Amino acid sequence: MADMFGIWSPGQPAGSPAAAWRAPSRASVDGVEICIDGQPRYGTGPPPSGESPAGTLLRAYRDHGDEVFRSVTGPFAAVIVDTRRQRALLAVDRVGIRPLSYALTPEGGLAFGSSALAVAEAAAGPAGVRLDPQAVYDYMYLHMVPSPATVYPGVRKVPPAGRVILAAGRLLEERYWQPEFPRRTGGDARALGEELHRRLRVAVERALAGAVNPGAFLSGGLDSSTVVGVLAQLVPVPARTFSVGFNTEGYDELAFARLAVSRFGARGEEYIVTPEDVAAALPVIAGAYDEPFGNSSAIPTYFCARMAHGAGIDRLLAGDGGDEIFAGNPHYTRQALFEHYWRLPGPLRSGLLEKGLLKWVPEDAAWPLGKLRSYVQQASIPLPKRLHSWNFMFREAPTSIFTAGFLDRIDQDHPVAVMDATWAEVPDAPVLDKLLYFDWKFVLADNDLRKVGRMCELGGVEVRYPMLDTELLDFSLRIPAQLKIRGQNLRHFYKEAMRGFLPDQIVDKTKHGFGLPFGVWLKSSPGLIRLAADTLASLATRDIFRPDFLAGIQAQHRDGHPGYYGYVIWDLLMLEQWLAARRLGL
Repeated sequence: MADMFGIWSPGQPAGSPAAAWRAPSRASVDGVEICIDGQPRYGTGPPPSGESPAGTLLRAYRDHGDEVFRSVTGPFAAVIVDTRRQRALLAVDRVGIRPLSYALTPEGGLAFGSSALAVAEAAAGPAGVRLDPQAVYDYMYLHMVPSPATVYPGVRKVPPAGRVILAAGRLLEERYWQPEFPRRTGGDARALGEELHRRLRVAVERALAGAVNPGAFLSGGLDSSTVVGVLAQLVPVPARTFSVGFNTEGYDELAFARLAVSRFGARGEEYIVTPEDVAAALPVIAGAYDEPFGNSSAIPTYFCARMAHGAGIDRLLAGDGGDEIFAGNPHYTRQALFEHYWRLPGPLRSGLLEKGLLKWVPEDAAWPLGKLRSYVQQASIPLPKRLHSWNFMFREAPTSIFTAGFLDRIDQDHPVAVMDATWAEVPDAPVLDKLLYFDWKFVLADNDLRKVGRMCELGGVEVRYPMLDTELLDFSLRIPAQLKIRGQNLRHFYKEAMRGFLPDQIVDKTKHGFGLPFGVWLKSSPGLIRLAADTLASLATRDIFRPDFLAGIQAQHRDGHPGYYGYVIWDLLMLEQWLAARRLGL
């Protein structure tokens, strides 16, 4: 992992912090100390020959001072300490590709690092590192601990496009960049499509810089297939690709990955993940994260990265981000249908429909009343909370899940408040653009990027994300919402631009994702059944969850929908395995 860590105490003379700092790239000139992880870009021309990432940032800082991060692009997590001015600046890139956490130490210094746990240990007082009950509660609702919070009290993550300034004993947290979404409704789709191909090529070229033996994740979806196609154009030998499958109906997309391999003359390798793999890897993966982390697709990501490492690959290119910048997630069209409800007159919504229809029409009513009731029930929940209306934790009363003692220590409304705060950051944008912005934080920065980055580290390879290249992101902001989605057709503009480049079967297939059939396997795999029972029994001793809830969720899974109840059990297992690995208390 690109590891960064340091402690700065205001009042230290120039040069004194450097011995205690570590970072992939460092610079110390004229009282300015810089630590950086990533590949920042500054200016339009090529950097001076041999310039390090820290040198690039130092050059930008000399030109722009505290506003430096507005002028720097590319993936980075950076710390600048100006001992002459006795101030520190911390920031991460626009989409949060690189992680960075920080905390004030008991002596008034600033601890910072890639690892939230390392920062917590540096900032801990005599009581040692503890856990925040609120973060544990939020994790169960959102499957991760959303930034800027961490699971450690007093330790915060720098959110995407976030800047933190420490000066005169005060911390200022703010955003240094906000996207500007277009208001226009038209555009030359052909010209934009040609530009897209040019920018994708540049993005992949940048992602390859310095790689000795690169490869690519290949799920068979639009983005990973696109990256493989461009990669195949840029390397002198067949592109190396790595895919995983499950031999479980509805979850395996290896057939699409093979189409991409064939189209681009790639050299593809595959691995079939089994229930036994999951049982063996789950404790390892849970303990590898700084915080509880519930994205089950970490499992296939890990096995894919490990396979690539075994094949001699030093860097993998990942396709993450395309759905979030070019509008490919199914909830974009689904939420647009629900938003029609809010155009109805208020009295009609709150009176006839919400007080009348929902009260007098039973949930199991025949079509069309049953369908109408379901629509009103979901549509009446305002965004962004509606995005989680399916979530078990939003449907059940907290008092039936958590112990009374645990609930006394948390704010039950906090998860929704965190979502509302991000939703409010772009108040005047169309709903689609607000959803995209929301997903940049909750789907990408706090979730998928943490998943892929940590699993690649664990698997022994570096990872880069061409689809999140800054210039490609800026280009996506110029595409009007009406081109990104046409009716119910997700990623309309992108798909049309890729016709002829990607196989039609990949362009036209419905979005599948990279899910793990854990809930299905948990019904039949003896190893997983034992692991779940033992882990939940251990979790029941911690006075967080009601024992009857933990027993009941297992019964509900046995008798009900495997995927729906399986994801709840997965989050519980990952939490307990993480707690056991860290040996920390609430």
